[in-house]
Amino acid sequence: MKYKSNGRVPADAKLYTADWGGGYWYIHDGDNDTRLNKAEFASMQWIDPGSYLVVEYAHIQVPRKKESLAQVYTGEELVDLYDAAIDAGVQCLWFPQHLTSRVRAIAGLDANKGTGEDADDARALHRFVRSEPVVLHKPRYNFDVSPSRQAIYDFKSETNVILNWARSQKDYETQSDEYFCFGTKEDACRQLLRDANICAFGKPKDRYNKVGQETYDNDVRSAVASMGACQLYTSAALVVDPAGNERQREDTDTMPGVNWLVRNIVGTTPFHHRGGIARSNFYHHGMRNFLSLPSGRKKPKLLPLAEFDKQQKDAFRQQRRQYMRGIRWLLRHLQATHKGEQFGLLAMMSDTGGASHER
Repeated sequence: MKYKSNGRVPADAKLYTADWGGGYWYIHDGDNDTRLNKAEFASMQWIDPGSYLVVEYAHIQVPRKKESLAQVYTGEELVDLYDAAIDAGVQCLWFPQHLTSRVRAIAGLDANKGTGEDADDARALHRFVRSEPVVLHKPRYNFDVSPSRQAIYDFKSETNVILNWARSQKDYETQSDEYFCFGTKEDACRQLLRDANICAFGKPKDRYNKVGQETYDNDVRSAVASMGACQLYTSAALVVDPAGNERQREDTDTMPGVNWLVRNIVGTTPFHHRGGIARSNFYHHGMRNFLSLPSGRKKPKLLPLAEFDKQQKDAFRQQRRQYMRGIRWLLRHLQATHKGEQFGLLAMMSDTGGASHER
């Protein structure tokens, strides 16, 4: 059986969720709780054929190392477990551990896990997967870092250097130095934003009108107009570095496409390993403000996502898609400006196939 990279649990499928702790697997199937040791669990003789199994990624996809107790099995044992699941007719899906605090909050548990709460976590995970449309990973057999994955890490590291350098200077008004040398008044990222003709350094209202000269999409105009210098500079830094060098992938020696940037650097999936400063700038300093709801309390002033009702969640997802369209449009526009190409419908249509990562 060939695994694709991700998937979801069908609404009518039999679902098992499991959490590891204290030397045992704690399993919940919606009605019953079961405790198994690691060998019993790996045999897959306990689970119904045709069912789905959801486990946190860190417990079941990453081989065991001396530095961590979260990993249960060696690489060889994981391969055997995956094969046993296939033989049993079970579809395995791995849950992003980055969302565990949200799972616990929705279930009424403290964000920080306490001793002996593994069965509670298995039950909470079951309810969350049933109610939330989160994308889950299917198992992969290769545990080594591939050249394409290493290229992502390298690009993120280079981006972190650029953004750390830029944000150390007030309002991103950078000066040429030994790190990034340029003979112009402004660095290449700021100059690219000026060349893009979007009023990057003006008022949001003026930027909204300028962006309107480039696109008729009012949602994109609103999203880009809401972005501050932090998000705008970050977007430009994914196209060129401050010295004017084109940003390229190490595995292809070419400028990365917008889909690649959004999936791997902006990191719109829950599996945003080594998120990096770019992701933080877009999410923590940009999207969070764009999507915020007042709580009506002194603390916290903004309503936590775990407390959203269904209507608020639906509105949140709609606004998040809107914001991501703004990021995609901005990256396309900056790349086209850098290349000296006319930005229009053809450029927008040339970048396809990444819509699923916006959700």
